[in-house]
Amino acid sequence: MAALLVNPVGIRLLTYPLDVFVHQRTNLNFVAEWFPLTMQDPRGVGLFVVLAALLVAGLTGRARASAFELMVLLPVSALAVQHMRMVFVFGIVCAPIVCRIVAQMKRPGKPRRDFLPANAVLVLLCALCCCAAFPSMPTIQANIASHNPVEAVRFIKRSALPGPMLNDYMWGGYLIWALPEQKVFIDGRGDIYDWSGVLARYRDWVSLYADPERLLNDYRIHLCLLPANSAQARVMSHLTGWTLAYNDNIAVVFARSH
Repeated sequence: MAALLVNPVGIRLLTYPLDVFVHQRTNLNFVAEWFPLTMQDPRGVGLFVVLAALLVAGLTGRARASAFELMVLLPVSALAVQHMRMVFVFGIVCAPIVCRIVAQMKRPGKPRRDFLPANAVLVLLCALCCCAAFPSMPTIQANIASHNPVEAVRFIKRSALPGPMLNDYMWGGYLIWALPEQKVFIDGRGDIYDWSGVLARYRDWVSLYADPERLLNDYRIHLCLLPANSAQARVMSHLTGWTLAYNDNIAVVFARSH
């Protein structure tokens, strides 16, 4: 426990999960990864199947969880159902419990010893599946180009458009890497922007809850990089003093004309 405090942040790193749920209400209510799971999401189906299987195994007497396992599994399951981001925590907690229960299920007949050649073949197959599933560099580049404003960034660099820039939340991380000469307005570190109040203002802007010109003027925005099919892009085309400088199927670039 003392070793956990040996980090640059100290005790605040350990209390951060509480901060998320107490002081980051905009983050929880706006960022999609904090939304509840649905049955349309394969992860939601998998989570409910695992929980249902554990419940059936417990009710039929084929498995029994310890008090400690239940104490850990129940709150993590509740968090995973409420927030998609917590599904990976559910997997970390649930996997060893499921493995222990499956291993201890009573099977008829005399228990057999492990057959090492079969185990080796299974391990080799798992390794081959991991290698086959790992994406190649062309696949990674194609995925980047299909979800990020690659061509729009090239246009901004070529045209040397001045900032400050207002960008889409989902593109912040990519822009930090691909367009380092322009400071991003917002990126995936939602907690930082929530604490400062920027996330709430950005939420109101993209949701059209507030006058769009107010945020643009308050932060002296001169450049907007937005998704082509977004509501903000349609609004920007009607604002006085803004010009559509670039557009493609993924992104649009608006520049302040005065």
